This record gives sequence, structure tokens and C-alpha cells, in this order.
Amino acid sequence: MDDTKEKNSSLTFLFSAVYFLSYFTRYTYAAVLAELIVNLDVTKSQAGIAQTGFFFVYGVAQIFAGILGDKHQPKNVILFGLLGTSVVNVTMCFMTDIYVMAAVWMVNGFFQSMFWPPLVRLVNHSFKGKKYNKVITIISQACNVGTVCIYLCAAGLISFSSWRIVFAVSGGLGLLFASIWFLCTRKLLLDNSPVPASGQDVPETERRLNFKTLARLGALPVFAAIVINGALRDGVSSWLTTYLNESFDFGTSFSIMSGAVIPIFGVLCLTVAAIFISRIRNELRLASIFYMFASGMALLLVFFFRRSVPVDIVLFALIAGSMHGTNLIIIADFPHYFARYGKISTFSGILNAFVYLGSAVSIYGIARLAETFGWKVTFIVWVCIAIVAAVCCFLSSLHWTEIEKGQDSPPPPQKADP
Repeated sequence: MDDTKEKNSSLTFLFSAVYFLSYFTRYTYAAVLAELIVNLDVTKSQAGIAQTGFFFVYGVAQIFAGILGDKHQPKNVILFGLLGTSVVNVTMCFMTDIYVMAAVWMVNGFFQSMFWPPLVRLVNHSFKGKKYNKVITIISQACNVGTVCIYLCAAGLISFSSWRIVFAVSGGLGLLFASIWFLCTRKLLLDNSPVPASGQDVPETERRLNFKTLARLGALPVFAAIVINGALRDGVSSWLTTYLNESFDFGTSFSIMSGAVIPIFGVLCLTVAAIFISRIRNELRLASIFYMFASGMALLLVFFFRRSVPVDIVLFALIAGSMHGTNLIIIADFPHYFARYGKISTFSGILNAFVYLGSAVSIYGIARLAETFGWKVTFIVWVCIAIVAAVCCFLSSLHWTEIEKGQDSPPPPQKADP
């Protein structure tokens, strides 16, 4: 019994650590974005190309990573991602041209996609029932801790040296942990006891998760909502430092350090979401409430526009933090209901692809909106899209009984129709 508890604790720590490292090496560019704009003398739109390209590649590659996570050993897929993202970060510290940097950072999007879908499958294989929900929440918290650390690390290193050393440190830590992951997974996830193929114990007629099935379950509006989740979460997080630097004429080090506030609030919102997930049966209705909260915070940004630095920072943080809570509900918990189809990694990858489609559009879109119409109009757009997402989640929540069962309430057809 003690051995089982010790192994479970070790696996939880290991899974959380690898997700921590994925975010530490993912948000390096975002953390130094304000410094890059000043140091390389580029516009917000030019600097945003790398982020847009990253999220676009990341989103598309999520589908590929999800399929890999279902067909191959997920621990090896994660190791591949760790090694790749570490090398890319080290390479970035030698770059001088913003467009070359954008191309290299897009490659990082591919390697970063190798973390979440196979990790969901590993957690689903290692933990069952309520334990799964608890562990997946802990892992999700690790991403915010990783984001806090990279922002604080970036602020300190930039004041001491330059933005280049931030990439070097991030890549070095990634390479170090890749060796730790390799050694620990050999011990905790024995090579002679591979994770069984996803859905192996599910009848073939029940494995068909496709567009028609999702339409019958009323799950399609969730895809629209999750695009908006990515747009608000990563768009708000990426541009806070630049907004503060432009609006209040702070130095970049202070602005970057302020960016650490967002993931701190993300931890709080994830905790709140986890508490309500365990108590509210209809999780999509809970997601709808989170979106309405984000809309309200964006509306307050319009009214308190540039009146107070602390108020602006907190409102930005609450918008992004509520999106982290929504992300836990939809990306981490929602795929669990589709495990019976044997496509948990694939479905998680597809959902995450839609998240980062929104991220890709928002990084460049917010820059253009802010440059063309100003930040106030940008905040009004945030209010509107958050309301749209809330409506989408509410519409899907009306089908919750069918989603929970993983099938329609009417009897299934006798033939294997999807």
C-alpha cells in the first residue's frame, strides 16, 4: 500500500515537473517580448509574428501529437518534445533578426505540442476516477508556476544581463530535465510494462468519435468557446507587459515582472475551478460562468482605462486567470468523458489545437487592434467574445446528460453507424 502511494506521489511530481518545464520553455519569448521590442527596435506587430507562428504551429501539431500519444509510448513522445524545445531555446539566444527568430520559434511550437496529449493519456492510465481529476488539477497548476518562474527569471536576468541569457537558461534547464525524465520514466513506467494502446478494451463499434458523434452529443459549440479561451488567455498574458510599458512608461524589467501576476492569479482560478468541478456536475455550465466573469472584468478595464496601475494589472490577471480555470474544465477534465472511445489523447490534442488557433489569431490580432484603434477598443472586443464563448458553453451544457454517458439518450443503431 505504501509502495503504491509512494509511486503515485512520484508520478504526480514527475508529471507536474515536466509540465512545469514545458511552460518555462514555452513562454520564454513572451517573457522577454517587451525588451525585444525596445532592444531590436521593432513594432508590436513584428514582434508578435513569432508568437502567432508559434501558436499556429503548436495548434496544428496538437492533432499529430494526440495521434502519436495514442499509438506510441507517450513517455517517448514527451522526451522528444523536451529535447527539441530545449535546443530551440538555446538557439534563440544567438538570433538577431526578428523574422529569423519568428521562424525558429515556430519550430518550438511543434516540439511544445508533444507534451499535453500524451501526458493526458499517461495520467488516465496511471490514475482512475477522482484521483485522475485531482492529479490533472495539480499538473495544470504546474503550468502557472512555470509561467511565474520564467517571468521572474526573465526580469532578473534582463536587469543583470540581457534577454539572450533568458533563452540560454531556459534551454539549459530543459536539457537537464530531459535526462531526469528519461531516467525516472524507465523506473516508474517500466519499459516491459508499456501503456496499453488507447481504447484497446473498448468494442470497435464504440470507438468511433467523429463529427457526427460530437454533433449528436452537442459538443461542437465547445470548439468555438475553446478558440476564444486561447485568444483571451494567451492574448491577455502576452500583451500585458507591453500595455504597461506603453501606458505608464515603466522600464521593461518592471513590466516583465508584472507579467508574473497573471499566472499567480491563474493558480487561484485553477483552485477555484477544481473545487467547483468536484461539486458541480455540469462542468460546461461552470465554464459558461467563468466566461461571463471574464467579460465582466474586461468591461471594468474599459471603465478604469489607464486610471490605476494596480487595478489594470489585477483586471488583466483576472481575465487570464479565469481562462486558465476554463481551460482546466474543458481541456483537462472534458476529454476524460471520451476515454471510452479510445481516443483520449487524440481528442485532447484536437481540443488543444482549437485553443491555440485562438492564441495564434489573438497575438497578432490584439497587436493590430491596439495599434489601429487603441487599447480601449481592444478591451471592448474582449468583452464581446467572452460573452459569445459563454453562450456556446451554455448551449453544450444542455446536452450534459448525453455527454456524461458518452452516447445519445435514444438507443444506439444496431449497425455500426458513427
